[in-house]
Amino acid sequence: MKIGLLSILLAVLVISLSKEVRAERYEVAASNYQNKKYDLAYEQFLDLAELGNKDAQYAIGLMYLKGFHVNTDVNMAYAWLALSGSKGDITYRDLADKVLETIPQKQRFQAQSAYDSLKSTYGDDIISAKSMPALIDSDGINDEILYGFSPVATFKMAPKYPQSALQAGIFGNVTMRYVVASDGRIKYPELGVATNEVFVKPSFQATKAFVYKPTIVNGRPVPVFGVDNTFIFEVLVGGRLSSDEVEKDVNQERIYQVLVDARAKAETGSSVDRYEYAKVLLALGLHLNSSKFDEFNNDKIEYFTKAAIDGLPDAQFELGKTFMYHDQCGPGIDASYFWLHQAAKNGFSRSQMVLGLEQISGICFDKNVEKGIEWLETAAATYDPAKVELAVAIATQLEG
Repeated sequence: MKIGLLSILLAVLVISLSKEVRAERYEVAASNYQNKKYDLAYEQFLDLAELGNKDAQYAIGLMYLKGFHVNTDVNMAYAWLALSGSKGDITYRDLADKVLETIPQKQRFQAQSAYDSLKSTYGDDIISAKSMPALIDSDGINDEILYGFSPVATFKMAPKYPQSALQAGIFGNVTMRYVVASDGRIKYPELGVATNEVFVKPSFQATKAFVYKPTIVNGRPVPVFGVDNTFIFEVLVGGRLSSDEVEKDVNQERIYQVLVDARAKAETGSSVDRYEYAKVLLALGLHLNSSKFDEFNNDKIEYFTKAAIDGLPDAQFELGKTFMYHDQCGPGIDASYFWLHQAAKNGFSRSQMVLGLEQISGICFDKNVEKGIEWLETAAATYDPAKVELAVAIATQLEG
């Protein structure tokens, strides 16, 4: 019988995400600051400031004000504090104004000049132009950006329900993650989330049999990275059900409440909370009817972006791959490279592999075989699929 499957699915999804995501970079920088490791904190805050992180910009302003790691400089303190308050944070803006009041009137042009100089690198418009594509097209907001690009499956096999689990009335779900190769076949399937180990093996077996329609970009078939599929294993009266997606008739109110609760936690919680909300929304949002989903319509990009700006490489990777396939590597491709590069710099091996393969192929990003192989070598140190891709890339170059 059906016994609260949706509740278990949602709970496990949220709990499991917490175990997977990396530590948020702002939290690490703030910890170093509190422990008086000012040299390290400054460098970390500066990296985050380049992403438009207002808290990091504020922290740098305080460091100039107090002379931590840098020489005391009220002009630079004002410039950073004013920059941190540029999006309306009253606390940050008030401190900037108070610092400005301490500067003699005749010298305030120096503070303004310092602020103008910072804006040319760290200003909101500059950062937005690098990190965020135009989300509006002739038909309104593009669905592929809001909901995520999904390749088209031509064949999906339902997993075999383990007999032992069926007899015991055990149910649950497994989310698999994989790459859809340029020919539509599955590469590198790996476990994302599982409620019970008994369902993992049949999920791997079923996933390997999937076939997709090749994704064409600029006239060439390309691999699609980071594709997810959730299998539902559910015991029913008089039989069983195995499905490759969440059922369409799941309880609308229950999903809605889970999303409301996750968003409330994201609004007051950490970057991990914001990332988890965006992932839950991505997984479950489209199973709401349109009248309920409208309330969450733009949240996926907004909350992935908030987590990415705090330096969370998982969120940076999600943004990068979301923007990659939009409009045949068109308007979103610069933002895609920006976020994939940020995640790769932060040690995210999947992003390193994607950058490497894309720079070798030159389909979406500027072709640079040498740099592409460097990224694959870096990824291969911690990620087995990258070892395979590196070997193929080197062999191909030798043959060429």
